[in-house]
Amino acid sequence: MENPSIMGPSRLPVLPCGSLEPINDLLPAQPRPLEAPFSPRAAWRRRFTAFGSAIRLRSCAAALVSHEFRMERRMMSRLVSAIEKRSRRLQSAGEEADTLSAARIQVRARAARPSPAWLAILTISVTLLAISHGAQAQQVDSAANPDEPATLVGRIVDGDNEPLAARLYIQSAKGSFHTLDVERFASDHAGAEAAVYHVDRGESVEIHTALSAHPFRLELPPGEYRVTAMRGKEFLPDSRTITLRGGEERRIELQLTRWISMAERGWFSGDTHVHMPIDRCRVAQRAEDLNVAIPLTYWVTDTQQTPLRHNRAEPPRSPELIEVGPDSVIWPVNTEYEIFSVGGQQHTLGAFFAINHRHPLDLSVPPLAPAVAEARAQGALFDLDKHNWPWSMVLPPVIGIDLYELSNNHVWQTEFLFGDWYPEYIADWMEIELDDQGHYGERGWLEFGFRNYYALLNCGLRISPTAGTATGVHPVPIGFGRVYVHLPDGFGYSEWIAGLKAGHSFVTTGPLLDVRLEGQLPGDELALEAPRSLELAGWIESPHPIRLVELLVDGEVVDQWRPDSTKQELGTYRASLARDVTPERSGWIAVRCWEDRADARPRFAHTAPFWISIADRPQSARRVEVEYLLRRVTDELTRSRDRLEPAAIEEFERAATFYRQRLESARDE
Repeated sequence: MENPSIMGPSRLPVLPCGSLEPINDLLPAQPRPLEAPFSPRAAWRRRFTAFGSAIRLRSCAAALVSHEFRMERRMMSRLVSAIEKRSRRLQSAGEEADTLSAARIQVRARAARPSPAWLAILTISVTLLAISHGAQAQQVDSAANPDEPATLVGRIVDGDNEPLAARLYIQSAKGSFHTLDVERFASDHAGAEAAVYHVDRGESVEIHTALSAHPFRLELPPGEYRVTAMRGKEFLPDSRTITLRGGEERRIELQLTRWISMAERGWFSGDTHVHMPIDRCRVAQRAEDLNVAIPLTYWVTDTQQTPLRHNRAEPPRSPELIEVGPDSVIWPVNTEYEIFSVGGQQHTLGAFFAINHRHPLDLSVPPLAPAVAEARAQGALFDLDKHNWPWSMVLPPVIGIDLYELSNNHVWQTEFLFGDWYPEYIADWMEIELDDQGHYGERGWLEFGFRNYYALLNCGLRISPTAGTATGVHPVPIGFGRVYVHLPDGFGYSEWIAGLKAGHSFVTTGPLLDVRLEGQLPGDELALEAPRSLELAGWIESPHPIRLVELLVDGEVVDQWRPDSTKQELGTYRASLARDVTPERSGWIAVRCWEDRADARPRFAHTAPFWISIADRPQSARRVEVEYLLRRVTDELTRSRDRLEPAAIEEFERAATFYRQRLESARDE
């Protein structure tokens, strides 16, 4: 689990050394209390210390404005030492002391014979600083009450100190999570919105608040907390550990630094599998810097149900694009057929989605053909939810599946949980590592999905990758796994959908990339007269080092390497890619990469296929792949023959015929 309580170190604001800003301007809007157990003796000691510090700092400052210029540098050194000592005392008591740190920077910036005007400002500023901290200690001592709750007041900002929508975690030292009062947050600020997310699966827990770009306030029991703010893939998170005393009000600022702007490079993100109500989806989407959200607003689970008449999701929506923010939208008419029963009797088939249609569908499945034809007439794309539902391998050749979730709803920030989700569909040739109970881990789950996808591509099914979280029912934020689509002329929803279908895309749970083959985007087709060397070039960037890059040809790793990652100014990593590849037959090429993480979680990025067409050298699948797909369909035919109506069985048989035909041209290698 990427536990918010152990996120990276706090990033305090650092002022440029040449700044002329007076020190007193750096004081917080309200004094921030010291951290220490309350006792009368300790209270008097803090008052005395604060008063003594004020006297000493005033003396140092007064000496600086005297005409004893021979003492200038020595007095400046004494002033710096005094501030540093005071800062260390505050830090040892649990205070962040960023104000004093800033003051220390200001003093050092002027250590070389400061001007009289600046010295006058310094005298006043340092005096106010010392007195402020003395008064601060008095305020804490008089207000502290261990039996009262503390109040945490905070704001989340970007690198320019502008308010930012984000995902907020507040976790106590004992492990419990705390969320905002949504109604109070909305009433505190005009236009404010927040949504609490709470899904607890025992081993996997996701509890956070998505909030708009407004300050937050909540009451908490006294104690130690880890406060963390996060925002999508393109911002570095910020996290602080604080100790709250009863009765106090603590102020905190979390700064999320944008380390990359994919939109400036023509890439726009989306999550095509959302189960969150639209009203909550909007604020969550803003908090995750996500361009497109596809909530499944229609949902049926039985073969006799139609989405129009038996919808189990939220009330119907009109087919109008919902604008969430600049370049951020929701399309509200999308359907999930998730069949668990046939005519009211339990018989699981599985799920697929029709996204981007215009009106609710008044057709049940199976058979599939009528509903598919109606949805396609309305502009729908079809998304394969997971590769190992019982009927998953029936759907691609029958429906003409457009999208395949390389990152699906079992891929979370929290602990991986579904190691026993239909492992019987794993074939030996896939080389998926299993434990003693026959379960796979998170890396095995991903590889299992990849292998099914590659087998379908090798059968000539041109399916583009996508990503869906099922946020709303699983312990995962919206857009944790997301698909980026390249739009060279800027964002537009219809253009994004077209680019998604075309495969001008990559899927990621961590790294970001841009890879071209002979200058072409993923999803493009290169037509060759004969095999020749092709140039693959691009870049990968990530907050973590890149552990491994893999070059795939027809699903097989033909080259892999650990790239030379250059550490960037903000501590992120960039790796350039330059490789030559020579395909021997028609097929496809792709790149995937993996982060090197301290928690060892498998975070990846994967391009859509680059399609290769070589004259007189047709594409062919590996025999073991086609036999696997055919067996999946024939087993399902046997299981469902007596349960489904003849028209549905005919579609299953048509899928089996498709794979048998591919078997005739399959290769043994």
